[in-house]
Amino acid sequence: PTCGVVGFARPDEAIETDTMIELDPSTLPPEVATLLFGRGAGVPPLEWQPRVDRTAKQTLDQIADAALVGGEAVADEGMVAVVRALLYLWNGWIGEARMYAEAAPEAERRYLVALCERQSGNADAAKSAFQELDGHPVYEPLANAAVEAIGLGSDPVVDRFAQMLKLGEAWEPFAFIDVYEQARAGKLSQASEHLVCSVQCVEFELLFIHCYTAAIGKSIPLRRQPDAPASRPRKRAAARRQSARPPRPDTTSPKAPAEETRPEKRTEERKPSRPKIALRCPKCAAQLRVPEEGRGARARCDKCGAVFLIPARQSEPATAGAAEPAE
Repeated sequence: PTCGVVGFARPDEAIETDTMIELDPSTLPPEVATLLFGRGAGVPPLEWQPRVDRTAKQTLDQIADAALVGGEAVADEGMVAVVRALLYLWNGWIGEARMYAEAAPEAERRYLVALCERQSGNADAAKSAFQELDGHPVYEPLANAAVEAIGLGSDPVVDRFAQMLKLGEAWEPFAFIDVYEQARAGKLSQASEHLVCSVQCVEFELLFIHCYTAAIGKSIPLRRQPDAPASRPRKRAAARRQSARPPRPDTTSPKAPAEETRPEKRTEERKPSRPKIALRCPKCAAQLRVPEEGRGARARCDKCGAVFLIPARQSEPATAGAAEPAE
């Protein structure tokens, strides 16, 4: 059997922009985790509706609001409607997302309408909705994430978009629609199209976290606690500028050239590898490797799509028979 990775692989174990980098499925209700990570670890394509998930729609059609927030007391019913709409949209059901958007608070309703229009290829309608929105709390972290994701050597239209974000220090939804349309028309390279998909994925993630925490009235644990969003691009830009400069001669200690300290510095910055456990999918027997901290959580096999429970820690290593399909 081919080896696979379950749908919530950590970002530092793959390409940084290839997963939802902050959400931890073990901290979410099982149904919500399945709805979010059912696509696997890869970044979704530009258009989500051609690959609709019928099982996800059936779950969303039947699940109650209380189950959607994991039994928590609902703090904002309007935000619960946004969460439901976002999950419909994420799984390709634009019509249902539009319907639940009507019950959302005004700012989120306009954001949802804009996303639905953009996904449908209606660029002018998407821009009109964003024009009515006039800003949102996710804009600042989204702009910073986009600047980080877009590196040098992208297509000119993507590079110009990144420069616009750097100069304005704010998210530009209209400019992103233009870049998105270029990608939909096949006018960007594969690498640049992947960047657009990644930024769109981060946008969804930030909006989902914002709305989910508002729905339950408290924050949810994330995979990692990053630097303050506004500081990350500046720190990385400073690091890039510093690395591009030639090393200064050490006038106080000629016998200790600057080059001798560089390998040691890189070693300190390298992230330690995270322990994994090996098991087999109980349905198709595909060999899987999952993070150690995933024990007791649900996972999805990338090969056959089966959802199963990762065995809790035992005195002996996990075996193929230890994983049982989840009901």
